[in-house]
Amino acid sequence: MYIRAAAQNLCIFVGWVASAAVLQSCAATPSIPTPTRFCIPKQNSEAAKLMLKERGTLNIVSGQTTSNADPIERSAVALQVTHELADGSGNLAGTCTAVVAAKNVLITAAHCFSKPQRPVSKTSIGVTSSVSLNNLKPTEIIGIAAFKQHPEWNGQYHDIAVVQLKTDLPPDITPARFVDDVSTLTKSTPVVLIGYGITRDNGKDSGTKRRTESMLDKIVSKENFPNTSIVNQIRVLDTTGSARGACFGDSGGPGYVKQTSQVFGIVQGINETVQPPENMNCSSGDANYTLIAPYRSWIEETAKITLNSGTTSNGKIDSSSASTSTAALQNQSGKVAGSLTSCQ
Repeated sequence: MYIRAAAQNLCIFVGWVASAAVLQSCAATPSIPTPTRFCIPKQNSEAAKLMLKERGTLNIVSGQTTSNADPIERSAVALQVTHELADGSGNLAGTCTAVVAAKNVLITAAHCFSKPQRPVSKTSIGVTSSVSLNNLKPTEIIGIAAFKQHPEWNGQYHDIAVVQLKTDLPPDITPARFVDDVSTLTKSTPVVLIGYGITRDNGKDSGTKRRTESMLDKIVSKENFPNTSIVNQIRVLDTTGSARGACFGDSGGPGYVKQTSQVFGIVQGINETVQPPENMNCSSGDANYTLIAPYRSWIEETAKITLNSGTTSNGKIDSSSASTSTAALQNQSGKVAGSLTSCQ
């Protein structure tokens, strides 16, 4: 959903979840519960009404289903956060996409770990590399040991988080390679986008890994967009008229430079200081991606890895400076502008 943050005029493409709360990090001790299945959220009529005017999640539009045959397809995975409601009325689930940085480390959007305002009895988080989220076996779902959001994430920018898995991903799932030099990202550069989101406004077809192609526009800065205060993002804009781009469920999903197959960024969302009003929807092919290169040192230090090396992290994400339990995740207060999707 698009959920408009009145104070920040921001729309975030989170997998079916939107919140103005800022969670610094969460690493459960001893363990964050792992779900035994994934929910496939279905938008209801109220969600559809909110989509064009509020903050939310994006999926790949005008794309094709992947088969995990291409190495870049094997470096994108799904991440789902499921909240069991304390009143016993059911579950709320939020789905995002993430990029593989190491065999046991992912990079995704910080806003993917927002929580509902309703009391929650348990929160579980799972990851899968499967092309489809339908009918997953428990053995196809990997739990996470910890995650940490960027310390400067403020609900508008620095929208990036690292995730440490409990076990390595399957042998055929390969870490991505990442762009080192942002100056090489020039206007009209062809890019490939991958995600698990819906394929159109008001769509009900999330839960399948898809890819499409688009083009880079400009680095988001005051020089290029005088009304913005956003930093470390780049605009992706399809100018072919085919409406190719990200939509709900693609949050945290990777964008690759087509020529090099290197990841330049992850889906963040849209912002009124960059996107014009007519582009505030999935069919515009217009979205912002958080650049990876400016955060490389933080990612490597936090996750104890070296990007582009294909190594496995042997250390643990240190979240001692912030919330360190699932209880903190569940009880973190914050204004929620929209709702997660029901999952019984």
